[in-house]
Amino acid sequence: MIEDYLRRPRVVAQLRASVLGSDLDELADELKRLGYRPSTIQTHLRAAGHFAYWLGREHIELARLSETTIVRFVEEHLPSCRCRVPRATRSDIQSVAPHLLKVLRARGRALLPRPVALTPIDAILCSFTDHLQKNRGAVPSTCERYVRDVRPFLEKTFGAGSFESSRLTAAALRTFVTERATRQSSGAGRQTATALRHFLRFLHLQGLGDGQLVCTVPTVRSTRHSTLPVPLSSAQLRQLLESIDRGKPAGLRDHAIVLCLAHLGLRAKEVAELTLDNIDWRAGTVTIAMSKARRASVLPLPNSVGRAIATYLRQSRPPTSIRQVFVRHFFPLGAPLRSANVTTAVQHAIHRSGLAVPSRGAHTLRHTAATEMVRAGASLKAVADVLRHCSIDTTAIYTKVDLSPLREVALPWPEVEP
Repeated sequence: MIEDYLRRPRVVAQLRASVLGSDLDELADELKRLGYRPSTIQTHLRAAGHFAYWLGREHIELARLSETTIVRFVEEHLPSCRCRVPRATRSDIQSVAPHLLKVLRARGRALLPRPVALTPIDAILCSFTDHLQKNRGAVPSTCERYVRDVRPFLEKTFGAGSFESSRLTAAALRTFVTERATRQSSGAGRQTATALRHFLRFLHLQGLGDGQLVCTVPTVRSTRHSTLPVPLSSAQLRQLLESIDRGKPAGLRDHAIVLCLAHLGLRAKEVAELTLDNIDWRAGTVTIAMSKARRASVLPLPNSVGRAIATYLRQSRPPTSIRQVFVRHFFPLGAPLRSANVTTAVQHAIHRSGLAVPSRGAHTLRHTAATEMVRAGASLKAVADVLRHCSIDTTAIYTKVDLSPLREVALPWPEVEP
């Protein structure tokens, strides 16, 4: 009931009398089910009321309501709005609109979305994605990244026209990769070059391009071996953990996430995809179901990490049917985290701790785990097994010795007597 969120009788009466009056209770129930806070539900109901007032004033029937109507309200009406009702902001409308349309369509009171015709570029990229998944075994995140890197090149080359592989030239490829590496970073340039090579090989397999064109994609110099990774010291890690407010439900979750990263050496994606079924509490192990090496790995579960996860599960994890260990504490409540959410949690924790570190991503804690193992005397092979690397050379990137130990063992330069 909207009366649970809106206290002013006049506002409630206005909403009840609007064209959406019979649908707002359903909208409020949907927002509550999704885990929105009462204050946010109140804001969204007021935004829906403003939209309903405009629909009535413009004599727009609900049967004609669609995403286009929402865009018209946001782009044309809001900038010059003088309505005598509680006004909504652009972000309020854009947040509540998908839920409002969902409710109206479920009740048969609004138009169903029309299927969108694929552009030539969309069609070829869909085929490329299908090829990566079925023939290359790429995970969805890799497919998304390749498509994200290839799409700007295709749009720059073909625009809205038809896709013609004969128009792909070595000069255009070199120019695009060089611009990416110059304007963004060498890492972005390398990723773009890799994505374009995979795309050109796909075209060759489909009989749409010359296989020699792959060789014309320039190689971007890698600087990954030119600098040392900067892990956190034991004192810095302790300061980071102490800065997390475990009095809050999300704080218990973030504390457990940091321990998984720093003590198990997990990647952000692996933490996000960790499920309740992956943890064997009796054996004290955790199974990483699928890593970048495409194989499952079983790691020992340290007591500190196990206790942190158990405390989170018992005390603060929202009720949900999702099997992932770490879930969202705000909208959508109980939904699984993504790798970006894990990285954001680490960044916020580092910011609150006041640590001055060059990198604030989740991978900093993976560096920390590897470095601590090396300092404790573990061999590179043992570290590689924990980090789930196929090559020792890859492990060496994470476990480069910093300069302070080298200074301790370095011999003085011999003096030459005159």
